[in-house]
Amino acid sequence: FAMMGAVVLIAWFSGAIRFEGIQTVRHPILMILLFIGWMIQGFSEELSFRGWLMTSIGTHHSVWAAVAISAVSFAVMHCGNDGFSIFAVINLILFGIVTALYVLRTGSIWGAAAMHSIWNWAQGNFFGMQVSGIPTGSTVLQFSQSGKSEWIGGGTFGLEAGCATTIVLLIVAVILLMSRRQTFNKEDEANETI
Repeated sequence: FAMMGAVVLIAWFSGAIRFEGIQTVRHPILMILLFIGWMIQGFSEELSFRGWLMTSIGTHHSVWAAVAISAVSFAVMHCGNDGFSIFAVINLILFGIVTALYVLRTGSIWGAAAMHSIWNWAQGNFFGMQVSGIPTGSTVLQFSQSGKSEWIGGGTFGLEAGCATTIVLLIVAVILLMSRRQTFNKEDEANETI
């Protein structure tokens, strides 16, 4: 949520998106169901790309090859979405790298899956923006593209195709690369490879 909030602030302060107002949530049950839907979507994509694909490739190749292939495959999966662009590809690859680094640092897929789910819910149903080119409907706040600086705000694909997202994801990737892997005992610490 903080990552998407930072993306929105950068895009808003730059003038790439505009704040339209606060929406009245008429159907709180619908918002809960949408959140559950994003959880299913985010968890299934992370289990597929970081849980299965990355670990399968990583058993036979380097960790970096596994991260790269899973991140690129994740980006390619979105190529049919409305407004797909080179910036969208770059940011989707970066998002795949960030979630892969999170999995490698923590040793668990669940935090990455939650991050993915909350990222999408916050983008679509809290801030009211397109999620990978898909309109979302019910929202708490309403932001929209201003028509200016699409390279920052992402245009019709949404924030994920803009420079604001690139900045935030690069910062998070650097933090994850610089952090130590979570360990539970001295043996894990001695065997740390990344």
